Amino acid sequence: YQRRVHGEYTRNIKMVQDIDSLSIPDSLAPLSPALSKEGDSSTRKWTLLHVGTNTNYLLEWVNGTKSVLKLYNFCSKVDHNIEIGVIEVLSEMGLYPKVIYKCPSYRIEEYIESAQLELFDVRKPAMMLLVAELISGLHHNAPLRELVNPLLTSKDAFILNVCKNWLEDFKTQYETIKNKIGESKHKPLIEQLGQLFKKEYQDIITTLLPQGRELVLSHNDISPANLLSFTEKDGHNKLYLIDYEYCALNYRGYDLAVLIEDIVTEYRYPSYPTVKMHNEIKLSGEEEVKLIEHYLKCSGLTASSPEFSAQVTKLKAEVDDCKIIFQLAGVLWGVITNDWTKEYNPENCWRLEYAAARWRNFSFHIHSRFGISILQSKQPFHCCLYRISLSSNSVLYQLLSEQNFSLII
Repeated sequence: YQRRVHGEYTRNIKMVQDIDSLSIPDSLAPLSPALSKEGDSSTRKWTLLHVGTNTNYLLEWVNGTKSVLKLYNFCSKVDHNIEIGVIEVLSEMGLYPKVIYKCPSYRIEEYIESAQLELFDVRKPAMMLLVAELISGLHHNAPLRELVNPLLTSKDAFILNVCKNWLEDFKTQYETIKNKIGESKHKPLIEQLGQLFKKEYQDIITTLLPQGRELVLSHNDISPANLLSFTEKDGHNKLYLIDYEYCALNYRGYDLAVLIEDIVTEYRYPSYPTVKMHNEIKLSGEEEVKLIEHYLKCSGLTASSPEFSAQVTKLKAEVDDCKIIFQLAGVLWGVITNDWTKEYNPENCWRLEYAAARWRNFSFHIHSRFGISILQSKQPFHCCLYRISLSSNSVLYQLLSEQNFSLII
């Protein structure tokens, strides 16, 4: 499949492993990679597609076929045993590309000519319902759950473990990070994030992540980049949900919350700003309810059943909780995964820019849900308003005032 390539970044990035040193299994010998016609004749033809949890390459074989090589990069949150177990079952069901070869360090998959979906593509109502259908199908796939259960190393919610571990990591590194950033523009972010150690915020996190909720096998990384759209030979359009690196047990509402929250996020690295929020396409409350209703109908629950309305209300509340936790996880990821052993450059620190964007969303949700303001901006927030009269009793004025933003009109 085709993945976006971020210009010079992917061409210049240092790879984790020299791909020419990979041993191709004997079973694939007849398909040995074609030799490049340019440069050293001993160089295999590998086309870099994407760098993330995996480093993905397009392989062109001597017989004219193509495959995708997924080279595993180290990530403590990824269990490839679970991932392989899931995608092999989905592949047999026609819901995932065929796995051609697998080993501990990489796997080779069927290549499918496809289109890269953008967030505006996924935001279309029909596409949103189709993604909700895929999520419901994963959550309620009993044979898949039965197969994967023995592979699960934790029976707790994935996001519960992630937030606990990252909060602890941040607490350990807090003083070091504070000293590193000094008086830079990221100081308010780190100081505000430090408020999470206070008891009232620990209680909020406990409220949002209660024990006893139903856990389902979840994808945990629903985004436009992980949706594969293509046309089958019979002319029918098909959609695959791909990249199951983080697949694990989680709350039902988490995948839906990620879909709702991440649909407005444009990732622009290495361009600046690295993250742009398109809040103009955010789902309305009515659209969210329709999404949840469709998810439940796809699980086998009919709208005419007595418990349908109650289930919608229950799941909507869970989705709202998971929205907040998703934003918090994004903040912690941006801060914790930044390489603090290197020299800190506030003008070239995209992970902290990502964390700051997520922190603003997290703070907004906390204020809306609990009435607590934890975003105290020390720097002016510049609004460019063209021919707009902003009175002191307007909603926008009150919102910005509550968040301690300076109005420059």
